[in-house]
Amino acid sequence: MRAEAKVTRNALIVSTSSKGVKVKEQAHMARRYFEDLTEGEHLHCQPVIMTREAIIDFAERFDPQPFHIDENAANKSLFGGLVASSLHTLSACTRVIVEAQRDVAILSGVGMDEVKMFNPVRPGDILSAEAWWIKGSRKNNFAELALRFGKEEL
Repeated sequence: MRAEAKVTRNALIVSTSSKGVKVKEQAHMARRYFEDLTEGEHLHCQPVIMTREAIIDFAERFDPQPFHIDENAANKSLFGGLVASSLHTLSACTRVIVEAQRDVAILSGVGMDEVKMFNPVRPGDILSAEAWWIKGSRKNNFAELALRFGKEEL
């Protein structure tokens, strides 16, 4: 099984499919460059819904710890249930940020200063990603993004 990300009107749903990843064709848009960005300009990121299947599929391939792939073992772990790999969480949130950049001709993801995971991500959790440009802060000819991730409370 492969992970499949489906873009819906309101969310990016991370799930599994035996058919692989489907990429939706994007409309051609005019490119914007560093000089076109505005300080504090927010990217409009879709929420991410983490499914049980996607958590297990990702972990089986990249982070096969018992609390990511085996519900019985996860129930006995310090997490008390199945949790997503932090790498999966970061990757899923990165996806919506890259999609939100749409027309910006900038290479993103060239480095991160710090990432902390404060709470486990469980099946059914809805994650939010907030990102905005930091104008005037240009390192090695790359624009910077400020990022904040969170879990939506239901």
